[in-house]
Amino acid sequence: MSFIYGRLANRPDVPPIEWNPDSSKSINPHMLCCGGSGSGKTTFLLKIAKYLTEQKKHIYIFDLKGDMVIKNDNGEIIGNYIEFTAWNSKYGINPFEFDTGVSAEELASIINGEAEADKEQLFKMQNSGPKVQIQRMIEIIKKNFMPNMGTNQKDVLYDLLMDTYLLKGFVYNDIKTWGNTLPDLSDTLMLIEKIIMFFNGEFSTETDSVVEDFTDKIFAKIKNAKLNKTPVSEIQEEINKLLIDFMEQSHNDDEISDLNPKEWFCANNIEVNKYMKKDVIRTVEKLASYINALVSSEIFNSKTPPVKPGLNVINISGLDVEIQRFIVDVWLGKVFKACKIRGTYSERKNKARGAKVDTYVLIDESKLIAGTSRDKNDPYSYLNRIATEARGFGFGIIVAAQSAEHFPPEFLKNFDAQIILNTGIADFDSVRRSFGVSKELLEFTQYGWGKALVKTGKMFSKVNFIETKGSENA
Repeated sequence: MSFIYGRLANRPDVPPIEWNPDSSKSINPHMLCCGGSGSGKTTFLLKIAKYLTEQKKHIYIFDLKGDMVIKNDNGEIIGNYIEFTAWNSKYGINPFEFDTGVSAEELASIINGEAEADKEQLFKMQNSGPKVQIQRMIEIIKKNFMPNMGTNQKDVLYDLLMDTYLLKGFVYNDIKTWGNTLPDLSDTLMLIEKIIMFFNGEFSTETDSVVEDFTDKIFAKIKNAKLNKTPVSEIQEEINKLLIDFMEQSHNDDEISDLNPKEWFCANNIEVNKYMKKDVIRTVEKLASYINALVSSEIFNSKTPPVKPGLNVINISGLDVEIQRFIVDVWLGKVFKACKIRGTYSERKNKARGAKVDTYVLIDESKLIAGTSRDKNDPYSYLNRIATEARGFGFGIIVAAQSAEHFPPEFLKNFDAQIILNTGIADFDSVRRSFGVSKELLEFTQYGWGKALVKTGKMFSKVNFIETKGSENA
């Protein structure tokens, strides 16, 4: 079954213009709807969402205005509605969740020693994990909070995020640790606070600690080996035993919290000296304000929302725009990773939800996912990767935009379905540049709701949308 746009203007004799992302004629499942404020973008998206729901797709809609309510033909509200609130939110999202490259069942078997990772699984896992997720988190923070983030800030943030994983026992290249309890941003903030307090001298640094006793023993072993010209390899076993004895000392949680700072950092395998330089500490202090803002939002935690098969509407209308962008970025990553784990769509056996695509994300505001000018023209940016790669994994994205200039030309090329609604005369030039349409065609959109330009194949055509009960501008 296809979605019917309407009929060609002045050609009632030809069949209706339609869209079917599972059709063999569809190059990719992506759709872009462009139009000025009040042009009917939201109304159009509601129609598309209803159609995709009827086609049994998995759908995630990001609701920015609290008006994305989908109803069936009987006027009944359908779907799973998830609300994030500015304080005391029932749900959260954890940016430390990472792609393992394999299913949860496969990972559990590998961790428990029930199965060895085969060559394909190992390759996928080596291109996943905490280290890859850290790069993704840095990209998200840079895009939404620190667009002018420099190399030094990236390096320091990378160390902080990697050490946050270490707090929970994660080692990026040790798959056996990937089943641990995930950290969250409050752990990052705690780590930052401990680093700042340590280098500001607010902790006691007496020399009679367990850590210094341990390091003294290590240095003694090495010194004796040098004096006696003994190869270090011969004392490696003794050093390892000292390390094991130290790590196995019985510290409960209360005792760990009472450790002096050197003991605390060492017990968590964190090399604190890399933060020692003044410029690094200044960077840590600057990053603290951004991380604190995220933690204070109470959104970034481990209270996972109840996502269900079919239609999911994520209401983030009450949140600041920076937090909205952050959530959309993280969620896009989660959906994309889930689709990739299932493998190439053409090779899947179960295609009950569509011949070519089974998962969609709908966004009613392009500014939520468009980054800086540099990001937009970076072919390796996350959004551009989704536009170019997602179709191979059965994942489609539908975006409504007031201006196509929010996206680079290469991005637009990856949207097979393109719709232009009412466009203000002042925006004619920018729309013509972005879509390559004539002034004469754009003038057709001036006649109100239902007059649109629809790209069919390589050309835009004038289309009169089919009116349905309840249609109205939005």
